[in-house]
Amino acid sequence: MGDFTRCVTFTLLPENDGQSLHVTPNDAGGATAYGLTLPTLSVYLNRAATLDDLRQVDPALAALVYRRLFWDTLSGDQLPAGIDLMLFDHGVVAGWGEAAREVQGVVGVTVDGIIGPQTLTAIRARPVLGLIHRLVITQRIRYMSRPTFTEFGTGWLRRLDRRAALAMGMTDAA
Repeated sequence: MGDFTRCVTFTLLPENDGQSLHVTPNDAGGATAYGLTLPTLSVYLNRAATLDDLRQVDPALAALVYRRLFWDTLSGDQLPAGIDLMLFDHGVVAGWGEAAREVQGVVGVTVDGIIGPQTLTAIRARPVLGLIHRLVITQRIRYMSRPTFTEFGTGWLRRLDRRAALAMGMTDAA
């Protein structure tokens, strides 16, 4: 089943989201620190987060936020190896609700953005490698449909390729 440490380690690589506070021009997410936006940090803190709060984010705090708001929300501990990374890291990029809805669409269950028993059963009923391939296609289409694809798309697709390669390797290790 899911391996949070391995997944968050991937997400926090410098070429993914592993950077301290920075602002990328034209990024709709605004300022980020280790991939965390002000709105996401605000949810975790249960108050409006500030740039000073983002400056205080380090990899350990980012991992705590990712576990609570992304991993747990996506039922990461209950996902097969490889699928956990495909949903978790894509959730970091696109939002956990979007990641949940996309996998629900792929496995043919009610699309409600909640990874519950019905979705988990449908995920587990699919061959893992086949599901990873379907998720790669779905995620690629999503990235390519974004209005900022011309600016950020190369990075998104490279990250997706790295994510997919690691996810497929995780299934072999399992």
